This record gives sequence, C-alpha cells and structure tokens, in this order.
Amino acid sequence: MNKRLIAVGAVCLLLAAGAAVAVKNNYFNTLLHTGEQEETAEQESYEEAVSKEADLIFWYDEKSYEAFFLSAAKSYYEKSGTAVAVRYRDSLDYLGDIYQGTIQEEECPDLYLLSGEQLEEAYLLGLAKENKEADYYRSVLTQNAVSASSFRDKMIGYPLSYNVCLFAYHNVYFESVPASIQDVIDFSNENEPPENVKYLLEWDVNDPFYDFPFVSEGVSFSEKTGEGFQVQYNEALYTEELAFLETSLESFSIDMETISEESVRNDLLEGATLCAIIDSDSLGSLRDCGYSFTEMPRLNDTLEAVSAALTDMVIVNDFTKEAEEAEKFAVYLTDDMLPALYGATDHYPIRMSEQPDALERTAFSAYEHAVLAPASSDALEFWVALKEKVAEFF
Repeated sequence: MNKRLIAVGAVCLLLAAGAAVAVKNNYFNTLLHTGEQEETAEQESYEEAVSKEADLIFWYDEKSYEAFFLSAAKSYYEKSGTAVAVRYRDSLDYLGDIYQGTIQEEECPDLYLLSGEQLEEAYLLGLAKENKEADYYRSVLTQNAVSASSFRDKMIGYPLSYNVCLFAYHNVYFESVPASIQDVIDFSNENEPPENVKYLLEWDVNDPFYDFPFVSEGVSFSEKTGEGFQVQYNEALYTEELAFLETSLESFSIDMETISEESVRNDLLEGATLCAIIDSDSLGSLRDCGYSFTEMPRLNDTLEAVSAALTDMVIVNDFTKEAEEAEKFAVYLTDDMLPALYGATDHYPIRMSEQPDALERTAFSAYEHAVLAPASSDALEFWVALKEKVAEFF
C-alpha cells in the first residue's frame, strides 16, 4: 500500500520540474469448485504444477506480502487444483509493466495487487475488470473500503488491506491521552521529559502521507464526471493549519535530512521520543514498547486532524483469458484468506478480525474516519505541493 507511490512519485515529479477474519468462510465454495476434490497421492505438488504451466499469473509489488501470497497460492491449489504463479515485480512503473506485459502478451498477469491511488489509471488503461461479487463486498465492508475500490460508480477492486496514520505517545510520561498536538507542546513546557528522550514529537516530514493530518481540515477532494479530479481548499482553514504547523515545528527539533520511517520506529523502540506519528503497518514491530496508540488527535482547540488512508486491493485484468478463474482467486485472497493476512504481513485486513485486540480496533476506526487518498493520477500534484510547502518550514 503504497506510501512509496506517493513519496517516490512526488520526488520524481519534483526532479522533472526543477532539477483490505473472513465473515463467511464458505460463502464462495461454489465458486471455487463444483465439488470437493479428493487429495490423492497422484496429485502434483504446487511447485511442480507451477513449474510446468500455471493456470493463472498473479503479480504484486510489495515484498511484505510474499509469504502470504505464496501460502494462499499453495492452499488454493490444494483446494481447487488451479495453479497460480505468484510473481513479485519491483518497479517504479509497476502499472506500466502490467500494461506492457498485457499488450505484448509476454507474461500477461491475470490479476494483480494494486494500491488504490492507481485505480483510475488502471481502469482507463483497460486493465481493471469490474468486481462481479460487488454486492457481497458492499454488504461486509466499511464504506471507505468500498469507495476506495470503486471508480465511476462501479466497484472494481477486491479490497485486501489498509494503512493509516496513528499517534503514539509515551504512556508513562503522559497520564492520559493527549487531546491535541498543542496539549503535547503545553504539557512538555511544564514537565521535564525522561532522561533519554531527545524529541517531543516526530514523523517522517519528507513523506506527505504523514504530513497530511496537519492540513486535513482545509483540504477536500472530489471527482465528478466531466469535471475530473479537483482539490478544494478552504483558504482560511488551510492557512491557519499551515501556520500552526510552522509554529509547532519549532518545538519538535526534527532534522529533515535524517528523519525517516525507520528512524522514527527506532526512536520509539529506544524510548527516545515522547510522541510520534506512525502508520498502522508499523504496529506489529512496536507492541509492548512503552507507548500507547490512538487515532490522530486534534491540532488544537479549533483545528481537527485526520489521517489519509491507503487501500491495497486485488484487480482482475480485463484482458485475461481466464476471467472466471481469476475472479475466484481474487475472492479467495480477499475473503477466505483474510484471517491469515496480519500474521503473515503486519498489514491489517480490510475487515476487522473476529476477535480484534485494542490496536486493531484503533487502526480500523482510524481507517473508517480517514480521508481516502484520491484514486487519480492527477492527485500527484497535490502531494508534491504539500511536500514542497512543508520543506519551506525547514
């Protein structure tokens, strides 16, 4: 899910300009096979079947999913006899590679993983087939998951997982959850921090995904037929938010040259920061580290703050010659296999688990309340502008 798409895309444009627990585990059994196949000694292993000639080809571009997708392909083969070749593609032009592979018929992926921000482009390239089980998914998913997977009133994607910003705070230093960023600043002015603490609040300021909560109330996105993608600014609110961010940064001692997602996680693990803005994908490595996690607090008494949301989904290629089989595997990945997703990947499933812990409930609530990252290539200009604006404050 692709913060990399936002961050790398923004950098590339700057250089050019200037320098988703199964709810009904057996719901789709009739789709997977007309009758349960008996597993026999004569059946080939998954590896043997794929090495000869795969029935389907599945592409993905996020390495953290590797174990999950491979396990799913193996179990799907055991259930259905359909051999799915799982291919990792590490590329800055992943969707372009899918398009080239499709039109040149070199290795046309029958289905593939996609971050929701690229849905419009995939659909307009003819690479995205409508979700045939949309009614079912609409009945079991939160509205943000359905919206993220839809384009022009059609549900296209099969949502798999999500990612949002969360707020981490030192649960010994703070006696209760900070109600706002301003409260964090005020409290620190009146109380000495623990001895090894270096930072009051930090986040990767180079990534506009993490900067977005600071401008979330003054910005909105829309896309209407005939008008295209648009960013609307409430100029008064947006100006007030930016002024708050600029003033607050003076208290945070963030070094733009050295800060990164990894350095923020390390500081949390070492207890070197009082607060941090992280993503929900990071929670798996931060459990029991002396911090509590909550949705984004307000900026101050008058300004709200909410996260942007990213959604990963499976897309069936509209050019596939195996549409029915591809649709069945898409359902298997995003419905039957959901209970295994978090343990294999640290990505929270698009549907909350049957017995969620407090962290998952917090992350899921943040996703429900988040602003969806726009599913339009035109949104890149917004992310670039935000990245540039934040850089001006350093």
